[in-house]
Amino acid sequence: MSKSITDKTILDMVEEGKNNFVSSRFEDAANLFESTVRSLEKTNNHIDSVYFSYAKIVALNKAEKWEQEIQSLLELGRRCLQLGLTKAIDQQKAESNPFEKSIYMNHAQKIMKILDLDEERESIVLSLVQLYKTLIEDKNTVHDIKENFQERIIEFCNDYNHPTLMKEYERIKLCQILEKAGDFLSSSGKFAVDVIAANKYIKAAEIYLEFDMEKEMKTVLVKALKCSKHGQFDKFGFTKIERPPREKDENGKELDPDPDMADEQINHYLELLLQAL
Repeated sequence: MSKSITDKTILDMVEEGKNNFVSSRFEDAANLFESTVRSLEKTNNHIDSVYFSYAKIVALNKAEKWEQEIQSLLELGRRCLQLGLTKAIDQQKAESNPFEKSIYMNHAQKIMKILDLDEERESIVLSLVQLYKTLIEDKNTVHDIKENFQERIIEFCNDYNHPTLMKEYERIKLCQILEKAGDFLSSSGKFAVDVIAANKYIKAAEIYLEFDMEKEMKTVLVKALKCSKHGQFDKFGFTKIERPPREKDENGKELDPDPDMADEQINHYLELLLQAL
């Protein structure tokens, strides 16, 4: 059964039932929808088509207040939604286009706006946010798409009253803005500008630390340390988080690090820095 046939057949029947107030025709559409879901459960295909069909059926159903049919369709909807989430998780394991991966989440959101799923809402919201997060972290997801997904996470968490999650993603987005600004500034090669760049990296690191994002935190701290090749770590904000100690001369005075500090030494400083966090 093709996607176009699935949508057209079901929706035509629903429209006819709604326009002519023929409840039997609506029931035919519901029955066809049910058989479609059952067959798709076996093949795990065209879930997106069922999402659209189901959302439209329930919307029409609610408008006409067909209470008995609503209950049976709600049960199907819950099953359909679970199928979609399962499919989305499977898609994460496959190498496919990020937009293809996200289609199931888009439709799950559409259904949630129609269904009254208070009991399931918490787990569904968390599942969807986690899937979006996976897409953002996917190395094959280009920058513009990542930004789009971040905006949608914030909007989604706001819609479903998850202020903690919304705050997290707003803060993470701020980290990425800070890191991008640091990258731009650190290319100048000027000490005064490097100070500003390093402090932006450090601010991002503090936020990443707040959300236990260790990998991202290490990345920006390494960038901050590389900005500090000029020495004078205290001017880069490291005093706030216990800057790494430097080598000392025979008089006990700390030496500035080599301006051409090797990555191995950067990693050594990073290890000392992380121990102090």
